[in-house]
Amino acid sequence: MARAAPDPATGRQYQRLLVPPARAGMLLDWGEHGHRQVAAAAEAAVVILGLPRDDFPNEEHI
Repeated sequence: MARAAPDPATGRQYQRLLVPPARAGMLLDWGEHGHRQVAAAAEAAVVILGLPRDDFPNEEHI
């Protein structure tokens, strides 16, 4: 994975975390809109990219 570029708005460079979709909404702390955005992204990964729906780990495995 390429190194993260600084945020253009703040200049800060954030650490990247690879987490299952169920955990991403919580870590982003964007509220209900963030949870819906993560759910839509996970659904797109299944529909568009062909990822298997049942391969996403759930919260019990984190």
